[in-house]
Amino acid sequence: MGGVRCAAKGCKNCMKNDNHYMYHRFPSMKDRCIEWLKACGRHDLLNTPVESIYRNFRICSVHFEPKMYSNPEKTLLLPQAMPTLW
Repeated sequence: MGGVRCAAKGCKNCMKNDNHYMYHRFPSMKDRCIEWLKACGRHDLLNTPVESIYRNFRICSVHFEPKMYSNPEKTLLLPQAMPTLW
């Protein structure tokens, strides 16, 4: 995962260059995955199979409010978490 980039439109964060952020998988459930894609401006991926998005794309922690996490370390997202920060 050395070269993983954040999939949010316009975000330049990359796991290889900066370890200050967590990188979260997109949801594996189709409806939630589509919500996340729309929320992060990736309408270009709406026709991509969800399995491929889950395997190959991540979104960095910059795009999630602190209340979206289930632990103080901010490593685990709540089931209802949605990327909302840009």
